[in-house]
Amino acid sequence: MAEVRNGPEAVELAERSYRLKPDDPYICFILAAAFAEAGDFANALRYLGKAEAVLHERGWTDMVDAVRKQGAFYLKGRPYHMEKWT
Repeated sequence: MAEVRNGPEAVELAERSYRLKPDDPYICFILAAAFAEAGDFANALRYLGKAEAVLHERGWTDMVDAVRKQGAFYLKGRPYHMEKWT
């Protein structure tokens, strides 16, 4: 699927969503993935941290492992690509 990935466009679209709902952990998660795809791992980690903070705030701690798994890729300078959905 690499041929359809466009990091800068993904960032632009995700930032629009973030402006509408900055406290949505899913949007923070997606914005982090977009920044990573664009090669901006500092911002990827920043928004992933926001997602984790909101998850803790809302008591959705069962999702924190997914956030940390994604963050491990960013710390290595690699984007995270989800496995194929079934």
